[in-house]
Amino acid sequence: MTVRRAVVPTLVGACCACTAWAANLRSVEVSKEGGRYHLVADTHLAAPPDAVRQVLLDFDNDRYQRISEIYKESGYLRPDSDGTPIVYTRVEGCLLFFCRSLRRVERLEVATQNLIRTEALPDRSDFKYWCRNGTSTPKAAARGSGTGWSSSRASGCRRSSGRGS
Repeated sequence: MTVRRAVVPTLVGACCACTAWAANLRSVEVSKEGGRYHLVADTHLAAPPDAVRQVLLDFDNDRYQRISEIYKESGYLRPDSDGTPIVYTRVEGCLLFFCRSLRRVERLEVATQNLIRTEALPDRSDFKYWCRNGTSTPKAAARGSGTGWSSSRASGCRRSSGRGS
């Protein structure tokens, strides 16, 4: 099994393994375009938007494990030369007997209060291409309020500039 084929199940597993809050995964779509995979997930989290945002931006001291048990390490690295935060995550996942550890170093952009974007630095990651756009919106749930989280991940983003220190 190639690394590319192992990445897609790992990504889907990451979406399904949310342990930080009561989560309802409403949909997951995986497609392949031009040799690159795209994953779109829609999740409802039983937490207010500010709490969701706080956890999604908390890479310090391996606390990303609160999102999913597949995250084994996370942290902030030295910011890029333009001041953009650089973050690091390492995930581990298994599909039957095939296990893989993947390292990702990304530029982190908080575009708006409800939009978080990341893009991998391929020279420092196990991913040649990777970007993620995540948006949160307050949503009513059957038993109270919560946050809708729509995440679009692609292993086929534009090639990173390679910036980062």
